[in-house]
Amino acid sequence: MIQAGMLFRVSSVGQEDGYSLQDQEHDCQAYAAKQGYHIADEHIWNDGAQKSWTLHRPGLQAAIQAIRDGKIQVLIVGRYDRFSRVQMQQAVAIYEIENIHGGKVESADPKEQFGSDSTGILLRSVNAWRAEQELEYNDPEKLDNGSGTSKGQNG
Repeated sequence: MIQAGMLFRVSSVGQEDGYSLQDQEHDCQAYAAKQGYHIADEHIWNDGAQKSWTLHRPGLQAAIQAIRDGKIQVLIVGRYDRFSRVQMQQAVAIYEIENIHGGKVESADPKEQFGSDSTGILLRSVNAWRAEQELEYNDPEKLDNGSGTSKGQNG
């Protein structure tokens, strides 16, 4: 049986009326059951109300380490923007997980079943671009000291 983990994140404490942590967990559990994945309790990570422009989140780092260590093969997110809203970050981190460590990142959202071929990667990239555009439009903390680059792009 394939070992999987789940990662949740909201952008703010007030997001509970949007795509709440509970909604994400429900969607990820349903997706895992449909795929026949096993999820141990220690492989459920909740980054809570953390910003999406950084990969330096405790849950995300623990999930990536679990993939590196071979404890899980798949990381399930409710939607790819829960992983990261910065398109370059998302692409590089998923590339590392999938091509260097042999894991997979999968979205529980039926609208985000893009596939793993070059067309699927393009569609995931376009989806990440849309998420980053939304971040730039909606988040007043997106810019780093007025430089015009998102914090995620600066490291």
